[in-house]
This record gives sequence, C-alpha cells and structure tokens, in this order.
Amino acid sequence: MKFLITGGAGSVGHALTSSLLEKGHSVRILDKKVDLLQSLGHKSLELIKGEIEDLSVVNGAVEGIDVIVHLAWSFSDDPIELLASDLKGHLLLLDAAIAEKISNFFTPVPLLSMANPSNLLSPKKIHVWWKKQESLFMELPN
Repeated sequence: MKFLITGGAGSVGHALTSSLLEKGHSVRILDKKVDLLQSLGHKSLELIKGEIEDLSVVNGAVEGIDVIVHLAWSFSDDPIELLASDLKGHLLLLDAAIAEKISNFFTPVPLLSMANPSNLLSPKKIHVWWKKQESLFMELPN
C-alpha cells in the first residue's frame, strides 16, 4: 500500500515510517522538516517539503495514495494559529482525500479525537465535522 504521512518528521511519524517501510509499503511524507528523514534513504520513501495549508502541495501529495495518516499539527496555544494553520490545512487535506477517493484516513489530532471514533475512518464524515467546527471558530470574538 502507499501511505501519505503528514507531519512525518516528528517522533511518531518517523517511527511509523520506518515500520511501514520495513513491511514493504511505500511512504510519502509531507512535512516542513523533511530534512530530518533524509538519512532513511529508502527507495520506497518520498519526501515532500511543504505545509498542509498549501493547496497545490496537498493536492500533489495525495495523488496515488491509498492511506492517509494525518499527524501534522502546530500544537499552538494561539486560537488564531489553530484556525489559520491547522484547521485550514485539515480541511484542504480532507477535500483532497475526498477528491482522490481515499477511503482510509487516520488521525490522532487532538480536536478530531473528540469526535465520534467511528467517524474517523471516513474523510467525508470528518470533513462535515470540521466544517461544523470551522463555523464555531468564526463566531469567536476578537
């Protein structure tokens, strides 16, 4: 299978990448810091340096993918950063997953983990949930 791991340069992503490669899978990483993974140098590893808030990067990253493991998260305490970066990026990734008909989407992202776990495997259901959250963020006072 071909996996896309967003935020794959982090400790969880790095360990997951190594494990998937050992099992014979292909892995594509989308992260701001892919340089940290250059040392893996595996023929089935593709590194994309970029951000999930960049539509063209996200669209390219999901092409030909079977499974998305979404680990990218800013961990910011700033609600503006969460809205501008994380939420936008998550929605772009979900839109791209739906457009590519990717049916396997896994994420431990904090806000999504509060959703009903049975929804976490369907990009369409997650997208609907995120759209509801987006409207709540828009109602926050300055």
